[in-house]
Amino acid sequence: MQIILEETPLNDVQKNLGGTIGSRGDASEALLWLCFHGSDANGPWALWVESTEMGGGNVDGFAWQRIPKEATLDHRCRTQDVEVELPIRLALGLTEPEVRRIIGSPTAKHRNTLIFDHEHRETIRNEPFIASNTVYVVLRDSVVWTVQVWKTTSN
Repeated sequence: MQIILEETPLNDVQKNLGGTIGSRGDASEALLWLCFHGSDANGPWALWVESTEMGGGNVDGFAWQRIPKEATLDHRCRTQDVEVELPIRLALGLTEPEVRRIIGSPTAKHRNTLIFDHEHRETIRNEPFIASNTVYVVLRDSVVWTVQVWKTTSN
């Protein structure tokens, strides 16, 4: 299933892939999510597809993370026998130089986390908006362990 940030309703993801929508917080701290897990040649992973209060029920972010083989996942985290494929070649298991070749230089680096922040102007229904894309890449043992992405559009 193709998921487009700020366009795909979380409920549509649930209808297509199953799972139980989890929630926490309220108002500006509100978060809805679906959790999936699977494995690839390098081991198990988990993916949280998220909708914040700003997303208004649409997916506006995700966290994709390698998990230890012995990890116990929440019962709401559904098994998925699919590959996670991003619109760019960013993936778990890449090295830092590979990430930099794909995304470029990070906006900031803190310890083992590369932070990429990009803003650009968009026109939506003939109105000007600012779109902000934030990507966190966490490295463990010199390879990508976690990818977190959020998109926020405001006018």
